[in-house]
Amino acid sequence: MSAHQFEVIHLTIRKLGHWSEYFIFAILVHRALRHRPGSYSKLLHNAFTAIIIFVYAISDELHQAFVPSRTASVADVLLDSFGGVCALLWLSLWRK
Repeated sequence: MSAHQFEVIHLTIRKLGHWSEYFIFAILVHRALRHRPGSYSKLLHNAFTAIIIFVYAISDELHQAFVPSRTASVADVLLDSFGGVCALLWLSLWRK
């Protein structure tokens, strides 16, 4: 395996890690918000979940900007948020 092939595989696994972590995180946040007092629509429930995921992704990357061995990336925020949105879509399809 060449160094380039190794680097591509390594990058792919790291990015899938971002996506899958936030996929699971969104499911857990969605489940936690389900027990929130008061009644509100499924759309609002999903919106609250998406906002929490997005804000957490931003805060995670902001934290990484202050760690010397890490770098912050807008692309990672988008990938993390995409993982959360995919989870919300999956939850919507699962219920049907």
